[in-house]
Amino acid sequence: MFNVNFTLVIFAASFIIYAYLMKLVFFDKLLNLVNTRDQHIDKLLIESRNIQGQIEEQIKNSSSSSIMVKAKQEAQQIINDKVQTASKQKDGLVSGSSGTIKNSLVESLQAIDKEQRQVLSEMQSIVSELTETIVGKINADISNKKVLNV
Repeated sequence: MFNVNFTLVIFAASFIIYAYLMKLVFFDKLLNLVNTRDQHIDKLLIESRNIQGQIEEQIKNSSSSSIMVKAKQEAQQIINDKVQTASKQKDGLVSGSSGTIKNSLVESLQAIDKEQRQVLSEMQSIVSELTETIVGKINADISNKKVLNV
């Protein structure tokens, strides 16, 4: 038969509370951070495509090959700059969020360890009390039997 005691209930409740708090404190912020990064990268890509389209249009309209070469170089430079900027921003956001993740993980593990020690301490005190009660009852029964036998 499966036996459920109050410790299991407390542990389950504390885990559910912990998961909810992690969602509120950590996961929502991380999701917002990732969405902001994606929107920023999309914006930069759209800007670079617009600029590239403008340059390609100028190339089609111009007849001089030197203008075309210069425009292609400018377009490539703008694209490279935007890609580097987006990459640097992405790296900064990712490194910042990984530090936050590590700190939250360490704090969570410390909280779980503290709860485990508390539960163990409570269990030890309960076992000690029960042991003393049982020993007292056994001694009382033995004393009663000696009195009755005498």
